Amino acid sequence: MIALEKNIPQESAMLISLLPRPAIMDTIKKLYLYRLIASFTFIAPIFVLFLQDNGLSMTHIMTLQAIYTLTMLSFSIVSGSLADRISRKAILVLGSIMQLLGYGLYSISSSFMQFVGVEILLGISIAMWDSSYSAFIYDTLKEQKRTKDYKRVFGNVFALLFLGMGISAPIGSFLASYDLRLPFYMSIIPSALAVFIAIGFREPKYKKKEMPYLGHLSSTIKYCWNKKRIRYLILLGSITYSVLFAAFFTYQPYFQAAGLPIAYFGFVYLLLEISTAAGARYAGWLEGILKEELYLLIITAMPMFGLLIMAYNPIIGIGITLLLGFASGMLEPALTDYLNSCTESYHRATVISVYGTFFGLLSSLMLIAIGYSIDNAGLSVSLLGLAGIASLNLLVLLALRKERC
Repeated sequence: MIALEKNIPQESAMLISLLPRPAIMDTIKKLYLYRLIASFTFIAPIFVLFLQDNGLSMTHIMTLQAIYTLTMLSFSIVSGSLADRISRKAILVLGSIMQLLGYGLYSISSSFMQFVGVEILLGISIAMWDSSYSAFIYDTLKEQKRTKDYKRVFGNVFALLFLGMGISAPIGSFLASYDLRLPFYMSIIPSALAVFIAIGFREPKYKKKEMPYLGHLSSTIKYCWNKKRIRYLILLGSITYSVLFAAFFTYQPYFQAAGLPIAYFGFVYLLLEISTAAGARYAGWLEGILKEELYLLIITAMPMFGLLIMAYNPIIGIGITLLLGFASGMLEPALTDYLNSCTESYHRATVISVYGTFFGLLSSLMLIAIGYSIDNAGLSVSLLGLAGIASLNLLVLLALRKERC
């Protein structure tokens, strides 16, 4: 190899140095494969029904999801800070192992307290993924001088997440028609494959700031607070995702109330995940056309008006869930790009973790309130409440438009 390099003309050597590094390209492709395989969970269209079949009320179910998000709240900043200071690849691998353990234990659990333990494991898993993957992508592309491709690559990853969930949804419904536990058993297989794919990732080079853990954590929290643009972006994303996350867990009782047969739930979820994947896939293109202010205004308006329609018209409301899925897909690629572009590399994963933690705190409170509201005031009143919360983002947008990095 050394002898060959000596015989390469200087002009050719310069051209070769400009070519993309195969290891980096392989990492992005492996991340695509990982996200698709890990998303084959099979449980989405029957998850609430499974818990109800085990004797849980909507208040119990929403409390479980609140525990899940509180776990994310507890571990998101910790795992993000460790990813910044030690290894983003290691955190992604550990998160994959936690997902595998979670689905394995879910398949044999039957009581509220057992489900609590499993949700804690899955909360740790998603905290590790959320706190590391966007910084992992950004720094992999930065190493190759391709940060302009971030929204496209991130959008692809996000689209593959929902594509995998969508493809597996009808299969999950079919399996559940025989036994509601079968989708959980089936989810163990792709989760195990995902662990081995994650082990093959290549760690990108990034600037690590040598600082004690608590010092780094404290420094990043102050950094988020002092940078107004980052503060408002975190608030905007947290409100929007908390509303959409809480709404997601109303879909199955909503479909039942609208008279949709359970056998068709998987196909509706397939369309829902395709819609979300499309929003993520074309987020960069849409943001380029609409520009930031109009783009964020549209994302803010979609949940607000969509939930209002769902509260008053169940038939049209089933279709509106696809619109909400599209909005969910649109938000994350643009939002994380805005956050990453305003953040130094040694803070990047921890800033995303602060965002995830704030979302976790807000959504956990919202989930418990909505679960109680559904059990005591009804589904329509609860959807109207979510629409009202979504409207708060209009005030956040007014503040955000004045701030730049």
